[in-house]
Amino acid sequence: MRNIAVIALVITSLFAGSTIKAQDISPERKQAIDSLALEKVRDLSKYISIIGNKSTPWSEANRVIDRAEELFMPGAEMGVSSLFQTDVLYYKVRQYFERLMRLNY
Repeated sequence: MRNIAVIALVITSLFAGSTIKAQDISPERKQAIDSLALEKVRDLSKYISIIGNKSTPWSEANRVIDRAEELFMPGAEMGVSSLFQTDVLYYKVRQYFERLMRLNY
């Protein structure tokens, strides 16, 4: 469930800056955009698994964080919510991944 929420957030942030209207692009172009978006979501999912894995060496996790950060626009933020708080906390993408890497679970 958590991965689905992260993926939905990622898809939203990937297209947040887009000003192209859906009816202004051809079906072929839309298919290409959709395919690229799905590829980026798969990459991000893989990166999150590596970053969050406690057996991943620190240097490897940092390399993967660099790659994951490239999937986002400069200045992009990730929103983090909790079952125990009503507020959503926002972190810069790199800070979010670094916090994920440091989680103790």
